Amino acid sequence: MNLREIVGGVAERAGASAEQLEGLVLESIRAAAAATWPTHAERFETSWDAGGAVELKLYRTIGKDLALDDARRCGLDDPADPLQDGDELGFTVFYRPDQDTPRELQRAKFGSLLPIEQPEQFGRRAAAAAARALTKLVEVHRATTLRASFEELVGRVVVGRARRHERGALFVDLGGVEARLGAGAGGSEYGTGDRVVALVEAVRGREIVLTRHGAAFVRALVALEVPAVESGQVEVAGVARDRSRVKIAVRGREGSGVTPADAVALVVGERGDHVLELTRALGGAQVDVVPWDDDPVRGAIAALSGVEVLDVEVLDDRADDAPAEAPDPGSSRITVVVAPEDVRAAVGARGANARLAAVLHGWRELVVRGGESSGSDASCASLSETTMQDEEG
Repeated sequence: MNLREIVGGVAERAGASAEQLEGLVLESIRAAAAATWPTHAERFETSWDAGGAVELKLYRTIGKDLALDDARRCGLDDPADPLQDGDELGFTVFYRPDQDTPRELQRAKFGSLLPIEQPEQFGRRAAAAAARALTKLVEVHRATTLRASFEELVGRVVVGRARRHERGALFVDLGGVEARLGAGAGGSEYGTGDRVVALVEAVRGREIVLTRHGAAFVRALVALEVPAVESGQVEVAGVARDRSRVKIAVRGREGSGVTPADAVALVVGERGDHVLELTRALGGAQVDVVPWDDDPVRGAIAALSGVEVLDVEVLDDRADDAPAEAPDPGSSRITVVVAPEDVRAAVGARGANARLAAVLHGWRELVVRGGESSGSDASCASLSETTMQDEEG
């Protein structure tokens, strides 16, 4: 078997690309030549010859590093196609021990045109250079292959280890390939060696981009942690999130027979184990799992997480002459009235509970009021359009 056949056999047994493996061998021989004759490093090229061996050539340019008269004197000119300045001539470099005869014939005929002394074989320096080139190319090829495999994981959650911070970004080891988690995407929360759970947001060229922000991350995380969501039995219908709290609205997949209450129970898990894992993965944020309702009023009430609502009022902020129809949550405010003792729970810390309930169903503002006897307890929670965009990442 010749060398090319051996390389092809190795590639087949390893399940690798023969073309790529052949390219690695060609480059290692070119690197060996460049190390042996460094002043001509950029002028070497390699290819496979008819016998399956690696052919090495040194190229010289007429009028630049090879005189036209010298080329003509050695019989390299063709009357039918005369040489001229700028033409390149390739001279075979016989670097293998079994090439003594052609090496001597070439020295006799074109020796004066070759600026190198061809050894009978490459030395240690060449072998070391070939090994370095081969090692580097294998590493690059492996990393490129791994990155390509991550294109199929865009939109899914991966787990890795924090390696280092560089220019504000955290670089995460995903098992032999690095990904970047920007500071604004959640990278500033980690130290070297920490376990990182993040969403593959994109693969751009050689870069894998991760994020821990936005609804897409929460949805993918729930699918990872909750079997009923991964299997499609339950679906995540809505997500609202701020720095310290997350609301996840769920429902049974159409035709599954799973009620909204059952969907919540499946996502919460026995003894709350799924919610506990979600809380850990979300950096300690409080996780509320609520039933989804297609009606934005009922949905917002359900999203207040168990607070009993006594009354509801919807104020549509559209022009008075707007067509009479169901209120548009995006341009409307909803006011819910609860018992005075429930106002604090309904609003939540820094207004998070009411604010996220509004975001979950698209209300411009959700206002919480105590009963008639506690008008002074009125509280308001709203989220501007700018803040909504920020929370979604």
